[in-house]
Amino acid sequence: MNLKSAEASRFPENDLLPQVEEKLRLTSDEERARLETEPDAALKSAGELGGDPDGSPVPAIEELRHAYGGRTASETFIVCLTGAECSGKTTLAEALAHGYKAPLVPEAARGWLQRRGGQAPGMGGEGGPQTSGPATYAAADVLAIAREQIRLERAALAEAPPLLICDTDLLVIQVWWEVKYGALPDELRQASAERSPRAYLLTRPDIPWVPDPLRESGGDRDGLHLRYRRLLAGGGCPYAELGGDRSARLAAAKSAILASRRWASSWTRT
Repeated sequence: MNLKSAEASRFPENDLLPQVEEKLRLTSDEERARLETEPDAALKSAGELGGDPDGSPVPAIEELRHAYGGRTASETFIVCLTGAECSGKTTLAEALAHGYKAPLVPEAARGWLQRRGGQAPGMGGEGGPQTSGPATYAAADVLAIAREQIRLERAALAEAPPLLICDTDLLVIQVWWEVKYGALPDELRQASAERSPRAYLLTRPDIPWVPDPLRESGGDRDGLHLRYRRLLAGGGCPYAELGGDRSARLAAAKSAILASRRWASSWTRT
């Protein structure tokens, strides 16, 4: 590639993309509409610089055009936090949503159990009510929580944001069910199979356990972490493991999101 062609490739990736992303966070709808024409102008500039010699699309420009024009709910880039209890999922999810000015889908289980005066499931009998302290809940409650988690995610996707941060998703409920009840029921299996493509951030349980009435798995966080890792490794979505203190996790999460962006761009066009 000659010097001008190299310059054309660097321009959209290093110069234009960060500028458009920053402007789209700050501007009005009218200004956003104007900014959505920038990929076409950039493509013309890249051609004038000698890029795209064979007539194929410049990847970063195509990514920009797709990312900022005509997006639908199915094209939202979903980043989901997952992992064992008390591994820093909510803290990191909130920091990412704030930093990217993205909507945050909360964990349905906590709100559901708090409203019912419940706690995390204990070690009750197969399929029967699970007890933990004074509270009880059964398999039917876990299914209801799964439905609520789906509803919350769909409501956020209906707004078609460019980026959606999820504090959790059905993967956590899948692990929860399998540990407590065994094989997944058809409803959960089908719902899990129908999840929109997403990138996962798996948080390591390398931070101190903080007691909470809604938590129960403090003694087996490492085992649960390995279960999550196996499920993610066998799935079709990209994932990254994050550990360390808050600043290290946040920096690693941002790098992982950046690395996953091209993957997301490819599946939204298929």
